[in-house]
Amino acid sequence: MKITRITVYHVDLPLEHPYWLSGGRLKFEVLDAMLVKVETDAGLTGWGEGTPWGHTYVPAHGPGIRAGLETMVPFLIGLDPRRVLEVERAMDLALPGHLYAKSPIDMACWDIAGQAAGRPIADMMGGGSRTPRPIASSVGAKTIEETRSVIERYRQRGYVAHSVQRSVQNVRGVLTLLPRRRYISRPRPRRAHCSTLAISRLTSRLGCARLHRRATTAVLLRPKVPGWA
Repeated sequence: MKITRITVYHVDLPLEHPYWLSGGRLKFEVLDAMLVKVETDAGLTGWGEGTPWGHTYVPAHGPGIRAGLETMVPFLIGLDPRRVLEVERAMDLALPGHLYAKSPIDMACWDIAGQAAGRPIADMMGGGSRTPRPIASSVGAKTIEETRSVIERYRQRGYVAHSVQRSVQNVRGVLTLLPRRRYISRPRPRRAHCSTLAISRLTSRLGCARLHRRATTAVLLRPKVPGWA
């Protein structure tokens, strides 16, 4: 089996709700997404996706994926997509680094390998799990009121923890967004991840947290996943 063609589709992916960072300094409404189609002479087709989370937030951007793929594709035509490591070596020789640009190709090759083997990709990578797992949301909002609304929306969808990035002036408000009733999880330390020097310690009904000029505060809630108590 050989790769015969690679096609890249550029898609503007609008977010259902705008995502705010740094107290509103950064705002994402549309993500620059790429869908990659890898075709083979055996009639199998694999798909991959590359969607960086905002070019002002991570060292990756849509134009970089498109440029990277344009550079790497000539080195990939004729390779067997089922031999994923060989494909990865070819991409590394063509373009060192830039893993985010290589990810869509990797996904598409695993897609083809799974189809050829008649097995789910998760099983080929060691076995998937059908057991529900607790998950956390990433809350981006500009004001305390908006943060409250976003957390409640995620909670209704089954998220059991919320990562909230706020300025020090709003940390107290974030920690009191939720009532003290049944939403609090079993006792455990609750911390704010420091990015600068801690300036004081806050004790509240949600436990202990450190105040920082910038902090990410995880508020743990009672899980809604069966079997996770």
